[in-house]
Amino acid sequence: MLGADHHTLARIEAPDRTVQFAFTPETRENRVTPSGGGVGSFVRLGIEHILTGWDHLLFLLVLLLRGGSWLSLA
Repeated sequence: MLGADHHTLARIEAPDRTVQFAFTPETRENRVTPSGGGVGSFVRLGIEHILTGWDHLLFLLVLLLRGGSWLSLA
């Protein structure tokens, strides 16, 4: 259990702005509205995330070695 003084910090960086906030015991959620790129930027970020993470690439390799195809991965 975390102490009563525990705070979780968050920072979201985008090309046009940076948003920072702290979650406190009273406020455990926050809403951030994306601006700019829309759905395309999220898709691009997701693809970048998968292709730059060794754990993700190894997971995809294991799926292929088990007999999967590129189409089934998609």
